[in-house]
Amino acid sequence: MKKTIVHIVGTGTIGEPLIGLFTDFKHYLGIDEVTFHKRTPLANDRAKINHLMSRGAVLATDSDQRDAFEKLGHKVALEAEEALARGWADESGLADFARRVLTARRRNRSGRRSPPRARAGRAACVRRHGSPTRRPPS
Repeated sequence: MKKTIVHIVGTGTIGEPLIGLFTDFKHYLGIDEVTFHKRTPLANDRAKINHLMSRGAVLATDSDQRDAFEKLGHKVALEAEEALARGWADESGLADFARRVLTARRRNRSGRRSPPRARAGRAACVRRHGSPTRRPPS
């Protein structure tokens, strides 16, 4: 059976919430493992990394920074290159994962697929209301 691995590079403004999202909802999204890469071992980021790892994420870092992370008390499980290779090993698995996420977003509460929403453009406003500036009530 294929193992679905998501690897996120960086723990900044975008990376940290993504790591948390994928670790918290990995059961629902069909993800087996979430790994993340952190380049610089900062003492200020110790609590953040410990929290992400306690939620189930796996730390990967560069080989030359491994000792510095372990000195701060973090368990480094993977090298950065190894984590990238594991995350991109099967492109069809990645496409299958993306398809499942998009399908889950389109499902409504009853479990049936709902069609994607079409946006009302300028032409639709003119036809419905006679004015290009007047929008339909939402």
